[in-house]
Amino acid sequence: SEVHFSCLTAPKKCDIISYMYKKMTKQAQKTQATKQKILDASKLLMRERGFENTSIRDICSEAGVSTGSFYNIFSSKEDLLLSVFYDTRVYFMDSGHDLDIASVARTYMGMYKTLISDIGFDYLCEIFFAGRRGNKLLFNENHPATKYITDALAHLKEAGKIRDDEDPGILENRIKSACIGALYASMCLEDEEILYEIIEKNVYAILKDKAI
Repeated sequence: SEVHFSCLTAPKKCDIISYMYKKMTKQAQKTQATKQKILDASKLLMRERGFENTSIRDICSEAGVSTGSFYNIFSSKEDLLLSVFYDTRVYFMDSGHDLDIASVARTYMGMYKTLISDIGFDYLCEIFFAGRRGNKLLFNENHPATKYITDALAHLKEAGKIRDDEDPGILENRIKSACIGALYASMCLEDEEILYEIIEKNVYAILKDKAI
């Protein structure tokens, strides 16, 4: 027979939607927490062993999650590596018209510091010069650092602080090339600190050359 709810017992539509939303939110929060555990574990192990010598099983064991949970979030170890690079935090110390050439150079350099603190200097060098993944990972157009430089150049031009006589893509490529050179020099010299100094100086010099 047909079931009827009284006005007192029937669940309201808004209550059902609210319940479903809360349940989805909890699941999303759980997934995010699992993802962060995997990211943290992978950074730790890759810093110690390198990418090639770190297995998915090792990462899951360190994170305290199952391999099934891993594959629910990441399709492969390469996919995880991409997330490790994208997990790098780029902090904007200034914004909009308050940006200046020095702060842009300093912020961009800070991205490298954050990345190296996450995965280690030796591993970053391995990714770039041994694994041949560096350009695709760090200089991908969707990477936070690339997006930051793109936005920063637009703000500097709008604020009248650099000339508008060169394609932004060319400036971005000059900055990327300077950073690869800095990374190579610091690797050869086995000097992590010189990397930050060279990057900040090079980015500043490139932008200063276009200053008004």
